[in-house]
Amino acid sequence: MRLGGSGAPDRTGSTSGRGFPSLGAMAVSPASPAGTPSPRVLAVADTDSYLKWSLATLASLPTGWSSTQVVLDNPVAPSPAQRAAAGGGGLPLLRRRDLLQLIRRTRPDVVLLACTGPVVAALSGAAALRGPRRPVLVTGLPGISIPASRRAVTFRVGCDLFLLHSHREIAEFRALERSRSAHLRFGLARLPFLRGSLGAGGTDPVRARPAAGAEA
Repeated sequence: MRLGGSGAPDRTGSTSGRGFPSLGAMAVSPASPAGTPSPRVLAVADTDSYLKWSLATLASLPTGWSSTQVVLDNPVAPSPAQRAAAGGGGLPLLRRRDLLQLIRRTRPDVVLLACTGPVVAALSGAAALRGPRRPVLVTGLPGISIPASRRAVTFRVGCDLFLLHSHREIAEFRALERSRSAHLRFGLARLPFLRGSLGAGGTDPVRARPAAGAEA
């Protein structure tokens, strides 16, 4: 897996080298200082809730990381109105084939699979996301999932890092992962829309309510 990158996009989305092409209205964070490789993140969302979580997650990336958000074209893809409400109204809808071609061409350092479980499983198993030069694969859930879902782990075992929102979730999901002898790691992240109201160290599992009908 690679952690470095080159050809970071400028503020308009245009690129040099093997950076991201212009895809219309993209979420792009500032590049690193001149001469410093900028880690590049490509985020893929497939539903409205995952798109909102994905955009908020990209907004919290460290300074100097560049990011691109796309939406996977599918029957439950967010509508133009939903994409606009999430802050990405002009984001392109990419078919699976076009998405995989984009990954092969641009070779991002990290791919955030902000998608429902079956889509994560299908994408993480694609040839473009496997092999010795593949990107780091990050996934997660848009809300708190208590109790932990075995299906959520099963769908995401092809990823490297699973973002969750509380220490309790991490403990429960890690127990499920160990029972499968998988190698998925778990990371703690605050619920994006609660930032500023809680202290450091993730989401307070007492004050934050679990999402109704948590998605797999």
